[in-house]
Amino acid sequence: NPWGRKKTPPPPPAERSPAYETMKNLAVGNLNLESMLSHWVENGDPREAVCSWIVDNLEYVIDTIPSGYPRNLVNNGWYGSASALLYSAIALGSTAVTVVIV
Repeated sequence: NPWGRKKTPPPPPAERSPAYETMKNLAVGNLNLESMLSHWVENGDPREAVCSWIVDNLEYVIDTIPSGYPRNLVNNGWYGSASALLYSAIALGSTAVTVVIV
């Protein structure tokens, strides 16, 4: 690294977005593109053309999703693991307000 900056480590696999791998695995051939374009020209709506292609080729699209997705996310509450920090901030704020008022 010429600027002497440290490289940020990549996130753990459980926190990575599957978007890059999905797009890398998804290959739409010329025949499918032609089908989407003709549907677009006929109906005038590009979104409808792509969505109908997805519906017609749903098995192929599902196969491009990397294994392990969709994930089950764990809900750790509003602040997650920082709940001790939250309660400490509330206590300190309450103490400061009390000192100012009294």
